[in-house]
Amino acid sequence: MGFPLADCQKSFQYMSMEVKRKMRDEFDRLLPEYGLTEFYYRSFLRVHGYRSKVSAADVVYGVTALLESLNAESKGSKESSAAEQFWAAYSALSLSNVDQLQKGMQSAIEIQRAILRQGSSAITKTGFIRSAKKFRWVKLDDPVDTSKLCHPQALTKFCFFLMDALKERGARMKPLICACLAKEPEKVLVVGVCGKPRLGAAQGNAFGNAFRSAAEEIGADYFHDMFESSWIVLDVVAVSSFMIRLTDKL
Repeated sequence: MGFPLADCQKSFQYMSMEVKRKMRDEFDRLLPEYGLTEFYYRSFLRVHGYRSKVSAADVVYGVTALLESLNAESKGSKESSAAEQFWAAYSALSLSNVDQLQKGMQSAIEIQRAILRQGSSAITKTGFIRSAKKFRWVKLDDPVDTSKLCHPQALTKFCFFLMDALKERGARMKPLICACLAKEPEKVLVVGVCGKPRLGAAQGNAFGNAFRSAAEEIGADYFHDMFESSWIVLDVVAVSSFMIRLTDKL
């Protein structure tokens, strides 16, 4: 697009006004070719002094990233760690804690970059995405990015990114299962996504029911506290057994 490197290395708010105007013109000209027709949209802005100007969408991404970021220094249980994450995210909403929100937004950017790296790798590498009759599945074991994606919501975003990429390449739509190394030693987070249901569909989520049944048969704790995905945490050695049972049920 021909933007100066010096400006591209800055945060958007510090770019020159000429570059900002040119950037929008170039985006408006090129993005429709890639199906990005709603790249710009109206939103609320929060302005506080000269250093804090954020959109509602940025706040959502930043706070969500804080909820997904486990505290490495926490020595308590999972419940206490989750509580710490909640209060860290809650405090980021305060005008007196702008730095915490900035930290969350930077974390959201890093998660999105990890999704793009792993998604691009999965699409381009032969055999990375395995296909069964009723679903596809992929395993993430890159230690650089699994630390950012080993949270149910982050891994769900990765699954939808991969499903959209496969759809654009003409692949038939199937549910997708992703296994990612968890923070706990010898544990794997497994997320299952079946796509968005059609309005007026007469049947329920058969994939979600099969996912739950297979998890219960091997004694794994099943979670469905998000609208779009189901997830479990398994021992590494139990993944194959779970996949076999899920295949049988579908």
